[in-house]
Amino acid sequence: MNLRYDYKNLNSILYTNEKPTPLKNPKLISKNQILLDELNIDLDDCTLTKLLNGESSDEIEYFTMA
Repeated sequence: MNLRYDYKNLNSILYTNEKPTPLKNPKLISKNQILLDELNIDLDDCTLTKLLNGESSDEIEYFTMA
């Protein structure tokens, strides 16, 4: 069973596959913030966005528990 969804960019002439990111999908932002609150994880919005987009590198520290 394939659970991956392909998101289409309808504004372009040719359709392109896009992965959903917190910046493009407001539902992901709210659900992720609720999850962080439930887990008592303290991250600022910028760090959370980088982490969820897979841009985590040496500059992003591990989670700080509140």
